[in-house]
Amino acid sequence: MERYVAFLRGMNLGGRRIKNDELRREFEALVAASKGKLQVALLLDAPTNKQRRGALDLATDDDRLAIDGRELNWLPSGGISESDLELRAIESALGVWTMRTMGTIGQIAAKHFPS
Repeated sequence: MERYVAFLRGMNLGGRRIKNDELRREFEALVAASKGKLQVALLLDAPTNKQRRGALDLATDDDRLAIDGRELNWLPSGGISESDLELRAIESALGVWTMRTMGTIGQIAAKHFPS
């Protein structure tokens, strides 16, 4: 099993205390929820708020979307060919992009920007 670390803030607010076993189950369910590979779309320009909303409104429970700067992150629940996500509609909202898996981005970064 892969290991992950999360730094959480505000876990015990309003009299609600989260126990470690409960938290562990939630995180395991979150990792198991997606068998797809994280896709990163590199955008030409940072989207406006209206563009962001237009694209993020197309997300589904099976296709999670997030935008950070000039990157659209897409986590499909399975293979991208199995997804019903409307990629053309997202591209219409955000403009031209190129998409790669996060693994490919990491390989390129390691090759051209070694630490």
